[in-house]
Amino acid sequence: MAKALLIVDDEPFIRSFLKAKLGRTIPDLNISEAADGEQAMEHIKTEHIDLITIDINMPFINGVELINRIKQQPDLATIPIIVVSANVSQGVRDSLTSLGVTEVYAKLDVTNTTNPTSPFLDSVQKYLAN
Repeated sequence: MAKALLIVDDEPFIRSFLKAKLGRTIPDLNISEAADGEQAMEHIKTEHIDLITIDINMPFINGVELINRIKQQPDLATIPIIVVSANVSQGVRDSLTSLGVTEVYAKLDVTNTTNPTSPFLDSVQKYLAN
């Protein structure tokens, strides 16, 4: 069965970039997109999701609130979450880790096309392999 990933980010460029990058790396991956936390919750309620990438700064339901909502539901709490955000200070990383976030990456690092290796891609593949 193909694995399913949900990309949650209010920036269309980031969603498109991640979808293209992950689609090339993992060809049989089913990738859904959501522009905010409300849309993400609809996807999560209606689709099987194996991994979620979430931005922190979004309208309506921000990333932290979305993570809280996911982690409070026992049937969703085990879904791995990778945060991809411009706001990745140590304080933010610490608070996200305490919420149960699996990994945190800076958008600039994830979208860097000059880096031949990508810890982000390695993390995605690792969590989808489980």
